[in-house]
Amino acid sequence: MLRYVREDTRYLLYIYDLMKRKLLSSSTDPNCPEASLVEVYQHSYDLCMQLYQKEILTENSYLNIYGLYDADLNGQQLGIFAQMPVTTGKLRHLLKSRHPYIERNLGSFVGIFKHSMQNGAAFVPVAKKIVEDDYLTRMKIVKEIHEHN
Repeated sequence: MLRYVREDTRYLLYIYDLMKRKLLSSSTDPNCPEASLVEVYQHSYDLCMQLYQKEILTENSYLNIYGLYDADLNGQQLGIFAQMPVTTGKLRHLLKSRHPYIERNLGSFVGIFKHSMQNGAAFVPVAKKIVEDDYLTRMKIVKEIHEHN
């Protein structure tokens, strides 16, 4: 674990140095070559100083968390979803322990899972696009690193 942290930190420091050099070399003002760098620092500072506002949780907040706000679920299914554990790990634990709550509501759980699987296909193109964009961005960074070495 320590090896990973050291390597990751070195990589982050390398990216920081690379970006700093690019900002200093790309300055348009010959009188102030660090203007671009100062601008980035200022934007970073402004972002860090923004007041964090925690989401106000209501009795229906779980619908937003699970992405079910527009789902067409009946009252029983919504009631079960409101009481569901947040993580899938906890859900697996409940299923393995044969908890009475799960056994009593198994039919509704199956309905929820079927419904989510049917709607899951709509997310596939979006997920593919995100993965492709992330891959292309990473490859661009790797290419830039190799060009500078």
